[in-house]
Parts: sequence; structure tokens; C-alpha cells
Amino acid sequence: MNTLSFEEINVVRRMLTTLMSLETGPAASASNLDTDKASVWTHNKDEVAQRIGLFNQQRFELVRFLGVRPGPAWQSTDIRLVV
Repeated sequence: MNTLSFEEINVVRRMLTTLMSLETGPAASASNLDTDKASVWTHNKDEVAQRIGLFNQQRFELVRFLGVRPGPAWQSTDIRLVV
């Protein structure tokens, strides 16, 4: 992080802004869970999974941009307990 140029810092800031917005997406989609069809609108049953996938994809893009190798669980949404 200490060696990033000013332009690279701006890219990271934009990526973090996008990630902050995407992070709230799955919770925000909760308001749509009670509707399956309304008039011509049909609820996307995969909305939460797609939002989580988009968030994870953007996280991976940030890691790649920074040149950091992602950890083994970067893509997993499973809960892991380490004892």
C-alpha cells in the first residue's frame, strides 16, 4: 500500500466505495423477499445469491489490483469455525 501511486490510490478508493455499496445489497434485498409477483414484475429468486456473487467478484478484483494473493476461502460463503 505504501508504494501505490496517486492514481492507484484513487482506483482503490473507487473500488472500496463500490464494495461498500455492494456490501449492503443482500440485506437491502430483504424488502423484496415477500413478493413473488406483482402486476408484471416478477421477483428474481436468485437476487441475494447474485448480489453476494457480485460483491465477492468485486472483492477479488480489488485483491488482484493490489497484487495480493487471495486466501483459500476468498470465494466461500460458508461459515467456518476454527478451534
